[in-house]
Amino acid sequence: MATNDSEPLIRHPGVKLEYVRYWDPGNDCDGRGKKAASARGYNAERLAHASLHERKPWTPYSDDSCYDTIAVTTDDALVRVEIKSCINRYPSGQYGRFRIWKRNHDALIDKMDDYVPESFAVYYFVVYRIEAGHELEVGKMTVPLEVVDSLIDSWSVIDHSTMGKCKYKDTSWNHLLTQLDISREEFKSADAIDLTSGKQIL
Repeated sequence: MATNDSEPLIRHPGVKLEYVRYWDPGNDCDGRGKKAASARGYNAERLAHASLHERKPWTPYSDDSCYDTIAVTTDDALVRVEIKSCINRYPSGQYGRFRIWKRNHDALIDKMDDYVPESFAVYYFVVYRIEAGHELEVGKMTVPLEVVDSLIDSWSVIDHSTMGKCKYKDTSWNHLLTQLDISREEFKSADAIDLTSGKQIL
């Protein structure tokens, strides 16, 4: 993996999920449910794109469905970014879960063997809570693709309404933090955690 040993990938850790719903064309959605979660997912993509770039573009860019946006390190390495977001707690009280699709995960791994030898990929994870119907960021972090891959020991199968039978991995954000040796307090108190080139608390 090509990484910069000194500069974090996240350039603007202070940008929060709750800010981007006010940026045209942000999603100012209310409450819970699939529709609100989907809109907040798009906001998470725009948050990631804004926090990863020196300038603040409004819209993520991707030329492939296996990742959501791209970034460039300070030493000009190309980074493909897959963005995942989830609520901190479901109404049941359980921790929210990130869903990783195997077909996209594997395609992203294959991308690492393409014609850009200095390229690499990361997952950008965002956790939010709901207060007065609106999302407030709990924490965010970047994790290298190969680190996430090493944590997946099995896949489940679902018959998806539009994609057919697909393999996937659901993991709670709390369990993911435990696997990465990051405390919940650390995750919540930091503007961001960047694991691109060693743990960097931002």
